[in-house]
Amino acid sequence: MATMGKVAVVDDEPMIGDIVARALKRNWEVRVFEKAGEALEALEEGERFDVFLCDVMMPGYSGLDLFEDVRRKWPKQAARVVFMSGISGDGMLGDQIRDEGVKLLRKPFELDRLREVVQEVFASEEARPGESPGGEGRV
Repeated sequence: MATMGKVAVVDDEPMIGDIVARALKRNWEVRVFEKAGEALEALEEGERFDVFLCDVMMPGYSGLDLFEDVRRKWPKQAARVVFMSGISGDGMLGDQIRDEGVKLLRKPFELDRLREVVQEVFASEEARPGESPGGEGRV
């Protein structure tokens, strides 16, 4: 079965990465990273993702740190980021995420909602002129 596109999952909790990968693998090629630095290395090596799911709170190098690096180096890739977090939408961290204009998928989330958000981000990227999903030269 052909997949629709490629999804990165960055979460320091292996169980979360596994659950998300299982929920998406029927329609998506999924790559799970337990450390933000591993995801950054993949991007440095030229790998690109149609959707980039990223936990916010991770030890050492947070999801917000990763997002800042991605936005600076690969702005089109940053437009595909969806934060996953158990934080509330209130408070300084919630405000910062909202200010960045990044989608927030609150943990715990329903798997149907996860699939819906992934599809929304993918569809919005498809609509951009001059880009073809999974094609060479995508950033």
